Amino acid sequence: MTTWHGTDFHARCRHADNAPLHRAVSDLLLVARPGDPVVVTGDGTESGREDEYAELANLLLRLRNSGLELLLAPGNHDFSYHGLLYYSDAVTRWKTLVRELGAHEEYEHQGMLYRVVDTCKHTLTPLDTARQRVGVGIRRRIPGWQQDAKNRGLRLVLAGHAWPYCDDEMLLLEDRKEFLSLVEGKCHYVGGHIHRAERRVVAGSHFVCGGALAQVGFKPLSFPPIAGA
Repeated sequence: MTTWHGTDFHARCRHADNAPLHRAVSDLLLVARPGDPVVVTGDGTESGREDEYAELANLLLRLRNSGLELLLAPGNHDFSYHGLLYYSDAVTRWKTLVRELGAHEEYEHQGMLYRVVDTCKHTLTPLDTARQRVGVGIRRRIPGWQQDAKNRGLRLVLAGHAWPYCDDEMLLLEDRKEFLSLVEGKCHYVGGHIHRAERRVVAGSHFVCGGALAQVGFKPLSFPPIAGA
C-alpha cells in the first residue's frame, strides 16, 4: 500500500478549467488501491468560492468513493479571494467539505502517523493574526503529537500547507526557527504552497514539498526512520 500526496489544486469555477486536475485524479485511480491514504496539503480552491468548492468536492469524491482515505490540510486560497482577502463563508465551506468527505485529522499507515496541521494565517483567530502569532497553536501541540506517535511506535509526519523554508508573508509561521527546532530531527513534514517540488533532509527529518497538482500530479510519499526520534 502507498501514501499519496497532492497539493495546490487551485480548482476553478468551470469544470472545463479543471481538466488537468481530473486527469491527475484519473491517473491516481489507475495505480492506487483501496485503503491508500491521500494527503492533500492545501489550496484546493483558487478563491474559496462556492462553485470552486463544488468542483473540489467532485474531485475528492472520486477518491473517497474509490476507497481511498483523505487527509486535508487547509491553504490560504481556500479561505480567501486569490489567497489575499479572508472571508468567513469560505471557512464554513471548508469545514463542511472536510466533514462531508469524512476526512481524517490523523491517520496511521505502515508505521507512520500522519497528522494534519493548520499553518495558514487566515485559519487562526484574528487576535493571533494581529499579534503576528501565526502558528502558535501548532507549536504548543507538536511535542504532544510527537510523544503520542512515539508511544504508539510510529513515525510522525506533519501535513500542512506552508513551506517552512519560504519567506512568503502570507504563510509566515510565528517563529520559524522555533517551529523548525521542534520538527528537525524529530519528525517529518509534507507541505505545498510554492508550486514546485522540493525535498530537504535536515537532521534525519524529511521535508517534502509537492508541486501544483495540474503540473506534477499525485506523488507517492515515503519516509525513513529518524535516529533517536
